[in-house]
Order: sequence, then C-alpha cells, then structure tokens
Amino acid sequence: MLKFLFKKSFKKSEEHDKSKPSIKNRMIETGTGINSLFKDLLQKSKDEIEIIKIKCQNLLQTNFELGLKHLSEGNLSDARLRFAIMIKFWPKFTESYYHKAYVELLQNKPQKAKQTLDKFFHLQTDNVDPKFFELRQQIEDINKVSPNDQ
Repeated sequence: MLKFLFKKSFKKSEEHDKSKPSIKNRMIETGTGINSLFKDLLQKSKDEIEIIKIKCQNLLQTNFELGLKHLSEGNLSDARLRFAIMIKFWPKFTESYYHKAYVELLQNKPQKAKQTLDKFFHLQTDNVDPKFFELRQQIEDINKVSPNDQ
C-alpha cells in the first residue's frame, strides 16, 4: 500500500515539475541574462574609454571648446577657469588670453582683464590680431570712466 501511495505522489510531483522549469534551467536563464548585462556594461565601458582617449590626445582643443561652450551658455566662471588652465599649460596659445580677458570684462573686472592682456603683450608683440588691441582699448575706456570700480 505504501508503495502504491508513494508511486502515485511521485508521479504527481513529476507531472507538476515538468510544467515548471527546473532549477538548473532557471539558473542557466539567469546566468545568460547576467552574462548579457555584463557584456553590455563592458562594451559601454570600452566606448567611454575610447572617448576619453580621444579627448586626452588633444587636451588643448578640448579645453578651448569647453571654454567657448561655457562662455556661450553664460557660465562665466567656468569659462574663465578653462581659459586660465590653457594659459597655465599652453601659454603660447594666444586665443586663451583674449577669451579670458573678455570673460573678465564681462564679469565687470576690467583691471584683471587688463592684467591678462598685459601678460599676452609681454609674450607676443609680432603679428598680433587686431581684436586684442580693440579689447585693450575697451578696457582702457572702461577704466577711464570708472577707475575705482575694479
């Protein structure tokens, strides 16, 4: 009698187990899902590393573009920081002096703008773009009007 009962209960559990995926199959499915997740994350990481490599190859251009972007968005302190970094590490890149002085002028700091342009003129006096002279004239005009508002 016990054999009969046990055989019957085993048959029912076997039928019930066939409709339900086995633990092994569920683990394989979960493992496959995790594996694809890690593959996606790995690929995204590789893509980000490539972007960083490209940007690191030309830090001067990257900083200049970021400075111009901040300037166009009105983030003057961020733009000034970018141009100051460029002056520190690439002192012969003349555009950084112009843009830093321009930002300082926009920040109502004409004395600092004048100092920035003075640094530039101490470094370079040949083949200077006329816009540097125009900016210096604007700064001098502002200093004549309000010399104590520095």
